[in-house]
Amino acid sequence: MARYALVACDVTRREFEAAAAASPNRIECDFLPQGLHERAAGARDEIQSHVDLASRPGVDAILVGYGLCGRATAGIAARGVPLVVPRIHDCIALLLGSRARYEEEFRRAPGTYYLSSGWIERATKPMDSWPAPAGMGEAFGSPEEARRAYTERFGEEAADALVEEFRGWAQNYRRLAWIRNGQGDEEALSAEVRRRAAARGLAFEEIRTDLRYFEALVNGPPWDPADFLIVPPGRTLRPSAGPDVFFAATPA
Repeated sequence: MARYALVACDVTRREFEAAAAASPNRIECDFLPQGLHERAAGARDEIQSHVDLASRPGVDAILVGYGLCGRATAGIAARGVPLVVPRIHDCIALLLGSRARYEEEFRRAPGTYYLSSGWIERATKPMDSWPAPAGMGEAFGSPEEARRAYTERFGEEAADALVEEFRGWAQNYRRLAWIRNGQGDEEALSAEVRRRAAARGLAFEEIRTDLRYFEALVNGPPWDPADFLIVPPGRTLRPSAGPDVFFAATPA
């Protein structure tokens, strides 16, 4: 039985805890708040600090339950313990079970916003919020609230431009996909997602989650090199321009 330390986003807590409970390995879980990747540099420092805390004697590997996530993991270094990192851009591929399934869903309905129980229960910036520019704190509850704050900070003209920019971002979506994981009060959660879809005029669809990616991470070795990268001690996680997503670089 191997001993692993998992560092992951809180929105994937339910799925990772279910996979860890069934794993033959011993998994010590450490979940960080969602929203770190909104500020990549700060997120990288926060994730690195938790990776460093987990790099201690007796830990065979540190499982990084993140993808590239807005480059939040770019530059994460392996200290005395190897890292195992899924080759994904964000957590949706984890929730759907594979990159291939994520790509298939993207081809079928590219304008899709995905929600899971973790995103509803634990996200610090829910779908119904409007983003706040850097230095203005948390997200706003409505475009009207956002416009008032933008106007006070930047003036009316800039506020109008910001609101239109964010409104255009929201209009790119056509479908709201509810990823069911069989945990929690799914009927209540499903009703909440339907409400959000109706409020935004989006098509609603349910998709069943697949824990295969979670299970493969916590149950290894072996780890399929097509799905996971092992970063040896002394190497750094770097983004790849190709389908590999990441590679392990030697520090300059």
